[in-house]
Amino acid sequence: MAALEAASLFDDAALGERLAIEEDVRRQKAVFVKDLDDAVYSSLKNDAVRMGAYLRAIARAAPGKRVLDVGTGPEALLAVAAARAGAEAVVACEVSPAAADRARAAVAAAGVAHVVTVVTGHSSEVAGTIVSVLGGPADLVVSEIVGDLASEEGMAATLAQLPATLVAKAGAWSVPARAETWVAPANLRLPAAGDGGSSDVRLPMVPPPATLLGDRRLLECIDANDLRLEQTREHAWTVAAPSTLTGFFC
Repeated sequence: MAALEAASLFDDAALGERLAIEEDVRRQKAVFVKDLDDAVYSSLKNDAVRMGAYLRAIARAAPGKRVLDVGTGPEALLAVAAARAGAEAVVACEVSPAAADRARAAVAAAGVAHVVTVVTGHSSEVAGTIVSVLGGPADLVVSEIVGDLASEEGMAATLAQLPATLVAKAGAWSVPARAETWVAPANLRLPAAGDGGSSDVRLPMVPPPATLLGDRRLLECIDANDLRLEQTREHAWTVAAPSTLTGFFC
């Protein structure tokens, strides 16, 4: 009886995780199938620090590999980088048909169409095509699906749902291999949004030190070799002087 109960719990947990992944896939498609503003994509291209880190990592990991670029975007930046780094074959997967068409043009303009194939669709739904084009499971996955919060664009769920038949998850198989969100409490007085305004206010800025009420703490961690779709952390800060908590910097 105990063994049966344990098996039932395991099955329920596995089913729950699969359903969570499927829901994340549906949410991703609902967002990314839309034609996003070009500024969303150009922000990566024009960020020298971020793009430089990607290029260096891809240059180390891609030579001789079969590479899958998940969510390649209209310029196929990471797919082109992998091809130029010496990848054997690259599939650039893009769920938005309009972005996929632009990606094909970008690949051709970069002169790497003999290495990079753009496939339209979500990676979980076109796995057979990807493996066929690559000539086997991908050795390396590259992606830029990290939002202001590490998990915001579904990086963890996307990597978790890639089956072993599609990706050989061994060694350094993902770029990025790890993404973290850190959090710190703050007192940052903001003008009222007005009646009916949203209380969710985001400020793309480095927090002024004077506004911080405590040190930064790890909020979430996405590790390609230890993917956890559900994470729980508790943090407590002691504020020495009287102040008001207005939110958190992440």
